[in-house]
Amino acid sequence: MTTVRADLERERLGLGAAAYDALAARTGAVIHGAASVSFTAPLDYFAKLFRSCVDSDWGKREPA
Repeated sequence: MTTVRADLERERLGLGAAAYDALAARTGAVIHGAASVSFTAPLDYFAKLFRSCVDSDWGKREPA
C-alpha cells in the first residue's frame, strides 16, 4: 500500500499527465478517506463531487 497526496476535486487528482499515467499503470485499487465537511456548501457542490468520482476513468482501466 502506498499513499499519494492528491486533490480529489481536480482532474487527474491534480497530478501531471505523466505522474497520473504512471500511478494508474501500477494501481489495482484506490481507497480514500477524503471527505468534504463543509456544512454551508450548496447541495450541487456535493453532487459535483459525487459525479467526478463516478465519472472518473479509474474504473474503466484494465486491472494491473
